[in-house]
Amino acid sequence: SDSLAAWLAGQLGASGVALVKSCAVDEDASLASLTAAATVDPLFANYVERHELSWAVIGDGDGERLKRLLSAADTPSGNAD
Repeated sequence: SDSLAAWLAGQLGASGVALVKSCAVDEDASLASLTAAATVDPLFANYVERHELSWAVIGDGDGERLKRLLSAADTPSGNAD
């Protein structure tokens, strides 16, 4: 689950968490809008905020952005590039 990923990132001392979704995701979407649209589970934002994690939600068609994240050229910070 999304919140489990954020919780684990916090427990491991990670600075951020990235989720990969099968649906399209607006790069500029806020956590509130992603939660309202049920793109992320309702507790994801709580864990992100509690552990002060940067975050990214990668959606269908975001292959290039995912490559950048994985190559460390782009650090998750909000859902924007």
